[in-house]
Amino acid sequence: MALFLIAAAMIVILLCRIRIEYNFYYLKGVRQHDVTVRLFCFYKKIDLLGPKAKRRAPFTGLELLKHQKDTLLKVLRWLDVEQFEGKLILGCEDAFALAMAIGVVQSAVYGLMAPIHIGKKDVLLKGIRIKPVFNREHFEASIRCIVKISLVNTIYAAFLLLKRKYQRSNHHAPN
Repeated sequence: MALFLIAAAMIVILLCRIRIEYNFYYLKGVRQHDVTVRLFCFYKKIDLLGPKAKRRAPFTGLELLKHQKDTLLKVLRWLDVEQFEGKLILGCEDAFALAMAIGVVQSAVYGLMAPIHIGKKDVLLKGIRIKPVFNREHFEASIRCIVKISLVNTIYAAFLLLKRKYQRSNHHAPN
């Protein structure tokens, strides 16, 4: 009986959903960048810019995309987007240049989102706001995103990423 209860508890824990909240804000040198991960009543807030943040070389994401594209696409399909708010406020003294810049940004954002196949894409599209500010220089950006993913999928994705990393390191090792 005890073994059955332990197995049932393990299944419940593995099937629970992890809630990940990502926040980014930038305005004239004021930056906020953090991630909060919640599992049941436990949570961990990670300040990605704070004094304890690890300083690394700038990460472009191209290396990860090149080698892990299929794994990342699987993870994107597993994500359940609960909330998304993206705001970009651009300002310029020249109205024509501002209109062109906003057109380019909107085309790029919606063009990048078109091939992504995830649930609740309408939440993403409705949450994007790009606003112009005329007659003055201005740049403000913020992103707030809340997603959920099951613990099983998280563990499986970590396994796939580590497996590929191990295969690449063995493939490039000298004989």
